[in-house]
Amino acid sequence: LRTPQTGLVLASDFGVSVADRLGSVSATLVEAAARAAEAGYDVSEVETLIAEATDLTAAGLALVDPVAETVLPLEPAEFPDPARSIMEEARDDMIDGRQTYRDARDTLREAGRLLADIVGSAAA
Repeated sequence: LRTPQTGLVLASDFGVSVADRLGSVSATLVEAAARAAEAGYDVSEVETLIAEATDLTAAGLALVDPVAETVLPLEPAEFPDPARSIMEEARDDMIDGRQTYRDARDTLREAGRLLADIVGSAAA
């Protein structure tokens, strides 16, 4: 019980730091899009992508953040039941959260590329 429990707690903590990093990237893109909008560029699609990525990040965080608090109280006496089912559910949440974070990352990359294309095409 302790080894997978420890792994899930570490993964949950790491997942929280991933959400922080995605939030930082999102904030940077928001600032860049605001500057581009002030310069007269239409960045509405970029803003939509950033909002989508922010929502995805929040959804991922909602999945991974509670995992540590869920599995930490488990004791060896609770194994295999109910500990096994709780650990499997926590693992599934971590997998779903990881995919949600990947989707957020991909959306932020798309927003960054689009912003670069918008600003770059007007400069050319």
